[in-house]
Amino acid sequence: MMTFRGALLTAALLSTAVAVGGCNTATPASTSVPSVPSGAVSTMTSAGSSTTTQATTTSAATSSSTSTGPATPTTPTSPAAAAPQRREKAALAGALLVLDDLPTGWSIEKGTGGGGGQLSSTTDAACADLNDLLNADGPKGSLVDASVGIDGGQDGPLVSERLDAMGTSAAATAVVGSLRDAAEGCRQLTVRLPDGTRARMRLSEVRAPQVGKGAFALRLTASGGDYDGLEITFLYAPLRDVLLSFTFFDAYPEELEGLSKDAEAKVVEKLKLGGQTT
Repeated sequence: MMTFRGALLTAALLSTAVAVGGCNTATPASTSVPSVPSGAVSTMTSAGSSTTTQATTTSAATSSSTSTGPATPTTPTSPAAAAPQRREKAALAGALLVLDDLPTGWSIEKGTGGGGGQLSSTTDAACADLNDLLNADGPKGSLVDASVGIDGGQDGPLVSERLDAMGTSAAATAVVGSLRDAAEGCRQLTVRLPDGTRARMRLSEVRAPQVGKGAFALRLTASGGDYDGLEITFLYAPLRDVLLSFTFFDAYPEELEGLSKDAEAKVVEKLKLGGQTT
């Protein structure tokens, strides 16, 4: 029988999604090169010593005044948009946290795949967009993904980590921006817990760790009922073309901070992102 903690971990692997726009590629403009005229040549003819010499020449003034007109200005070309970065699922899986990356007493959960089914519901129009994103299987536009479940032990949090290859930095950033916009004005959702219980949960934006460029975090807190005080924190961070996302059940701020920064460092190293992602 699945324990409540195990069921929570399975539910934690549900991910968010959002539509991502495309990019336009500029067409280079053509350039023209003006032609260069050939110079004039002087000639002279003579009919003997008693004959007046008649010469036909092209004056320097006439030559210098000859012109083909101003050169056609060259239109600057725009660089072509970069092709989407393609990544293999195995490479993403190799960039996820493993047992050696975790604190003592923590473990990796086996066989906990991505969820399915409805995570949340609402009748509040201000929460409709966020509700749709939380119930989706993953970010729209994701090319490939990999995820892992993490158990913090008897007193530790339950965590899921997911990586989505979005193709471009702009696409990964757009996912986070859309989630931030969808959460604006939403204050409460009804969340389905793994045992079938539905809990009313307050929503609040919380300070995100300095991970990636423009990370975003939000928290759902249960009020009343058997799970009063239960916290679910979602973190989303664009790391160039890769979207790093976490779901934390009842995690302390230092656990959220430490785990997300360790994950960022590993993604940068394993996927060879290079340089800073912040």
